[in-house]
Amino acid sequence: MNLNMQKITRTTTTTVTHRSVDQSGAVRMTIRKTNTVAVSVSACPQAGNEIQGVSSDEADTAEKDAEGDMSDPRTFSIKGLPLAHIHSLIETWGGPSLLEGLTTTDVCVRFLKPLTVESGLSLCAQYYTSKNTAMASLIQNATWFISHAWQYRFLDVIGAIDNFAAQEGLDPATTVIWFDLFSNSQHDTASKPFTWWETTFMNAVKKIGNVVMVIQPWSNPIPLTRVWCIFELYASTATSSSFHVAMTPTETKAFMAQLLDNTESYYKVLSSLRSQNAKSFLETDRLAIFALVRETVGFIALDRLVLDTLLKWTFSQLKQFSEKAETREESLSWKVVLGTFYYLMGKNSEAEQLLLGLVGQCKDVFGETHIQTLNVLYKLGVNYLAQARYKEAEQQFLLCIESSDGADAVASINFSVSLATAYSRLGRFDEAEAVYKTCLQEGKIQRDLSTLAALSSFGGFYLDQKRYAEAEPMLKQVLEERVQALGKTHPISMRSMKALGRLYLQMEKFDEAEVLLLAAVEGNHQAFGDEHFATLGAMNDLAVLYDEQRLFSKAEQIYIKCVELRTVTVGEFHPDTLLAKCNLAMNLQFQYRNAEAEPLFDASVEGFKKTLGLLHPDTLRTMTNAAVFYELYEQFEKAGVLYKQVLDARTKMLGLSHANTLVSMSSLADVYNAEGRKQEAKELHESCLEQRTATLGPHHLDTLATTKSLAKLDQSLGDSTAAESLFLNLVDGLKITLGASDRKTMDAMNEVGLFYISKRQFSKAEPMFETASHESKQTLGSNHLYTLSLMNNLGFVYKMQGKSGEAKETFNKCLDTCHVLGEAATAIKLRALFHLGSLHESLGEIEDAEKVLKACHEGQVEMLGPNHPQTLATQSILDRIHPIEC
Repeated sequence: MNLNMQKITRTTTTTVTHRSVDQSGAVRMTIRKTNTVAVSVSACPQAGNEIQGVSSDEADTAEKDAEGDMSDPRTFSIKGLPLAHIHSLIETWGGPSLLEGLTTTDVCVRFLKPLTVESGLSLCAQYYTSKNTAMASLIQNATWFISHAWQYRFLDVIGAIDNFAAQEGLDPATTVIWFDLFSNSQHDTASKPFTWWETTFMNAVKKIGNVVMVIQPWSNPIPLTRVWCIFELYASTATSSSFHVAMTPTETKAFMAQLLDNTESYYKVLSSLRSQNAKSFLETDRLAIFALVRETVGFIALDRLVLDTLLKWTFSQLKQFSEKAETREESLSWKVVLGTFYYLMGKNSEAEQLLLGLVGQCKDVFGETHIQTLNVLYKLGVNYLAQARYKEAEQQFLLCIESSDGADAVASINFSVSLATAYSRLGRFDEAEAVYKTCLQEGKIQRDLSTLAALSSFGGFYLDQKRYAEAEPMLKQVLEERVQALGKTHPISMRSMKALGRLYLQMEKFDEAEVLLLAAVEGNHQAFGDEHFATLGAMNDLAVLYDEQRLFSKAEQIYIKCVELRTVTVGEFHPDTLLAKCNLAMNLQFQYRNAEAEPLFDASVEGFKKTLGLLHPDTLRTMTNAAVFYELYEQFEKAGVLYKQVLDARTKMLGLSHANTLVSMSSLADVYNAEGRKQEAKELHESCLEQRTATLGPHHLDTLATTKSLAKLDQSLGDSTAAESLFLNLVDGLKITLGASDRKTMDAMNEVGLFYISKRQFSKAEPMFETASHESKQTLGSNHLYTLSLMNNLGFVYKMQGKSGEAKETFNKCLDTCHVLGEAATAIKLRALFHLGSLHESLGEIEDAEKVLKACHEGQVEMLGPNHPQTLATQSILDRIHPIEC
């Protein structure tokens, strides 16, 4: 594994011994302090024998130490024993039955140390220096370094190595392994300086060339919890040695059986890949080794090495199990697991190729309606969903439903829910909802753990549709049931916390959202560590929340961490990394740091095009985000190009009536409008309104958003009749959908009132402002700034209709409240003073007018400056009241 790391100089005062075993059987490490030394280390050795950064003298010493006097117990050698001879030793010691249950530590104390106590050497050195030429000839340079935990049962370690050798086609007679039990003196307890570990030991690992880590148990491998095994893992990475994993046949079968039962069991292994959590018998060992890892390759690189190796090994095992199966039925079952595993690991092409071939085979062996056959069809459909091939996914799920007899309730629910998902992605929302409702009505979706995922999916559907009132009880129910059954810290429970947190985020219930998202971040962090995709996903949602709360700096730090971790764990061009970059770009955009945001947007767009292609949904979403950035900063040409590409791609992929296509159409219309291409904008808005009305209904929020855009465009084009009709439809629709007291409805009434003011139709504006003011008082309170703003507009309309009494009363109430609120209401107070003063002036109430307008003018000069248009307008009225005499 080549890692291009720069050399780093660090200072250490710690020295560490190798592992040995005392008479009690305990593993002992001896630590002592030395003078402070500066050690230059590098994670990427170049050609040659020494570790990069080590002086030639040190390298010579290391060479002699590794190949020096084998009669000296302090010599560290790369010599090892053939695997076959270790089996001979087992027989000499009484055979496997006598060693059954003994750990490596036990074997060391009972057999190895008595055998070598007289010489004080390692067994390899004792053989090598022996006059018995047959014994001496057994000792050769090792080509396989064994990393293991001393608390393992010794026979399990040997069994894992045997299993590995058999799978690799290695001859036990010629396979020479470096096993510390045999290759290290178990009598030498002299401490070694840390430079020794960074030079002699590292060079030895480099010469051996292969590191094999014995993994047991599969669900939480002990070596990954021990600091010295982590150091051996580090040595493998830093020297670019080949890294391998080995399991006993029994452990391998247990792991495979779990995958056969539930392929997602693999994530249990992922959750244990956390080298930074490793422990040590002595804390000083842990601190010294961790410092070295942090300053060179980093823990993420170590975890990634294990993950990649284990992933390759798992694929190999699944292929072997399918090939060596005793029956065709068993072979097909393993191939289905392999296809599912390809899908889970993001290898969609490999999954599709394998699953397509399995469809016909499963029909021949099991029959068309057998659950195994249906399972293949279902997994093929899920794989299509992941690739945004929704039409093909739909066909697979329909085949599953048509061929199923409903005997397997959970499978039946999965088929129906996945079909609903395909319908939703295709924009066929009525059909999707009908499928969900049928599941509920038929009692398919029960409140138990096996089917709560379906209820969660239904809630997610409503969330995507912005039907929050329907989504909330479903997602709350799912969370409550899962927490009750599994506990708050279970990954599935945390997934539900995240889903409900996203709902509250969209509903702008930020306090409730933060509680849930923080819990999801912390829970995933504790369970999986920072680098796990579940933790990073939760962190991303939390950062989005902080963006919505305008806590941009707080959000930025999270986004930066997500980008860094994803870059290291999955690579620069992985979709997760590109998504993190795009989110960071949007955060920088919110902070007006455009020069930093633009290259991130561009890199994200190009990365997605290169990785997933132009037609993939993630590519199109990222292009849309970049287009929004360019639109906001009036780079309309760039924005228009991106929006047009997205619109064309979505029309081709999803059809003209799909929700995402219509979002692109509306955005492109807005850009055309901003560029002055108003007729083109009008055509797009009209087409969008027609499609949304047909697919979503006239009162859906997306339909009403288009109604508003088209109304304002018609107003700018001078088509007042069309604009008025659309504005009134907007208000009526929002009242039906959200109610008169919703802020969006009040905003619409205010906007329609302003439209009427622009047309000097004050009698039509009056009921709009009256209703909006009344609802705002009831909902937000009389002292809310929004309420005061509406009162100002209402007072102005009264004034313009000659309703002087109502106007004075309204303005004075507004001013009284502004006085109570103080500085926060200054802008509203100044507008009210201006309108009230001008009213007094128009009624000939000069003294009152002068008093009010002078107060207004003083405030405007302080807040806006003497030359602001509003300040000058007030001064003009004052001049009219008291003309300047020449």
